[in-house]
Amino acid sequence: MPARNRKLSKKTGPSFPDSKNTLSDRICQEAARLLVDGEAESLLRAKKKALNHLGFPSDTPLPSNKEIENAVQSRQGLFHAQSHRNHLEKLRRTALEAMVFLQSFNPHLVGPILEGVILAEPELQLHIFAETLENVTHWLDQQHIPYQQTEKQLLFGGNRHKNIPILRFLADTVMIELYVFNQLGLREAPLDSINGRPLTRANGKAVQNLFNKLEISEIQGQ
Repeated sequence: MPARNRKLSKKTGPSFPDSKNTLSDRICQEAARLLVDGEAESLLRAKKKALNHLGFPSDTPLPSNKEIENAVQSRQGLFHAQSHRNHLEKLRRTALEAMVFLQSFNPHLVGPILEGVILAEPELQLHIFAETLENVTHWLDQQHIPYQQTEKQLLFGGNRHKNIPILRFLADTVMIELYVFNQLGLREAPLDSINGRPLTRANGKAVQNLFNKLEISEIQGQ
């Protein structure tokens, strides 16, 4: 029986997945592990430690914060589902209590805890609205709440940047960050630095609905 002629492929090497995506995925997973295990206190620190642990050069392109937050959320759901759910519920209840306490400033929850992501040192981020910054600081002084004041530059539509004052204080063991906007600030949310979309804000009713959805999912899972 004559031998069949076999066409040789011009591609002589083995097939590998895209190296860039593979590197990014490995950095994401290692950074997420460091954050979940409490070995890194911030996203930036987790990225740098991940590069070091994996032996990658310091100039290796890094994944976005959102990609790492998604990896953290997936890891917590996979390896620490019940403890993650309990911790998230506790943090959101703390947020709700803070929002009731600050109700005269129309507080809205934003950031990782709203999205369901818990970092090693979680911070509650609230957007509040007042005629002046002094209205808020005077109110905190009246409540005998010590706080630290700083500011952060945020991006808005039209490539506009604004410095927004931030007041930070501890509630039990949780750090709360108040981003203080003027009364018109409720009309326009700052943009996410990663995807360029307006940040999601949740008022007290929306945060309470998160608990209702959680309770329903727990009942359905029984």
